[in-house]
Amino acid sequence: MLYLLGNFSLTDCVEEACKKLRGTFFSLVNSGINNYGLNSLTSKTIYKTVVIPRALYGSELWCDLQQRDLARFEVAHRFCLKYMQGLGIRAKTNLVYSLIDMKAIEYEIDKNKLRLFGQLCNLPCDKLAKVIFVNRLTSYEDNPSIVHGFIPDICSILRKYSLLRVLEQYKQTGTFMSKFQWKQCIKINMCNYEQSRSREGSSNDTLSNYIDISSSPSILWTMAIENRSFLKMCRSTVKVIGQYFYSDYRRTCPKCGIGTETLIVHILYECTLSEPHRIKFLRDLLTKCGEDILTEFVSLGLDTQLSVLFGCIDTLQWGDVNCQMFMKIAVAFVHKVGTVYGVV
Repeated sequence: MLYLLGNFSLTDCVEEACKKLRGTFFSLVNSGINNYGLNSLTSKTIYKTVVIPRALYGSELWCDLQQRDLARFEVAHRFCLKYMQGLGIRAKTNLVYSLIDMKAIEYEIDKNKLRLFGQLCNLPCDKLAKVIFVNRLTSYEDNPSIVHGFIPDICSILRKYSLLRVLEQYKQTGTFMSKFQWKQCIKINMCNYEQSRSREGSSNDTLSNYIDISSSPSILWTMAIENRSFLKMCRSTVKVIGQYFYSDYRRTCPKCGIGTETLIVHILYECTLSEPHRIKFLRDLLTKCGEDILTEFVSLGLDTQLSVLFGCIDTLQWGDVNCQMFMKIAVAFVHKVGTVYGVV
């Protein structure tokens, strides 16, 4: 059911959806779907399968959605993603999405509207819904200023994802692609749009220097899926990554009391009290990965070493076996230091 105010505002509807999102998510959390139980990728699958569809029920008809309402929904969405990954409330938005390969809630709303558009186009011509749809579409073509609701909304979304050609073809031929073809077309074009946005944003965001923002989950979560014994250490590493990007995170070392611009860099590289853990990390790297990899790693700059510790190892020509072994050693090191210094 859609709740509209007298001026056809969707504020109440969005507020109800936010409550459903949080309520459904935390009902699952109480059943074990949380950052201490399941891997975040498993929690993500359940979240996308159960929580989002329930919260977005009827979102296909959320037309003229105001930015303030969408922003409120995004806040609730990001809160759930941060919780399932064990990230703090101040974690950067791009980090929250990229680590688990999730999109903004606007992406899911747009996808629902595009699927409804395809269903309407494929309806038999004698169906009332099809007659209304064609009539509204024709009226919009004749006089766009007097038509409001789904038609101008879907035209805007089609333009956003470079899909207007599909509408033009439908108007000219009266035919539409199959349900499967339309779903694939939506997926490809929406992914292209998101990747383009990520590339544009990465030029002004230092996050891309440390985290792989491609359309795949962090190696930390995938590694924990393959070997559950590393889940706790991978989760600790994700927390360290989150705290590294806190702009207002504490600047004094909890152990040595020395002031520092970046606490995470200090405890991993500079603090004298973490020296034994660094020595063990390098010794393990030598014995398990070999001298060549150890030499290459220590020759990297500080920023590059951090990015490698955080999971950006695709650019290194170490081979799959050595990369996996390196990440196992790295997460054990970060987890140990983070635990000792109380940052995880």
